[in-house]
Amino acid sequence: MREIKCRVWDKQTKTMTYFEFKKMCYKGIWDLLPNLKNFDPNCVTLFIRFKDSQGKEIYEDDILQNITHVHTDWYELVEWDDEYGGYSVFYEYDGQESKPEEFIVKGNIYENPELLKKLI
Repeated sequence: MREIKCRVWDKQTKTMTYFEFKKMCYKGIWDLLPNLKNFDPNCVTLFIRFKDSQGKEIYEDDILQNITHVHTDWYELVEWDDEYGGYSVFYEYDGQESKPEEFIVKGNIYENPELLKKLI
């Protein structure tokens, strides 16, 4: 069975907490994360099963920077695309698809909102 990893942003403490979805289903989020102060269900994000070029896990709402020689100023937001039916962060350019290894996680929209200005 595949592991489903999540994280949640606590607005009050301004911290990100990581957990496994399976454990939350058995225990409930409040039992699993008793120190969570100000939980917003819209701030729960999923691990998208990819890692960046440095081996860091990529989650929804992460902001990635392309590190290939062509697009070093290219930033992408990891978000679900209903039309595509998946995470549309990896794009096609000149007939070649980008790969997770071509990106590094620079931050996310909660801990690093200033990075939103860099998105294309």
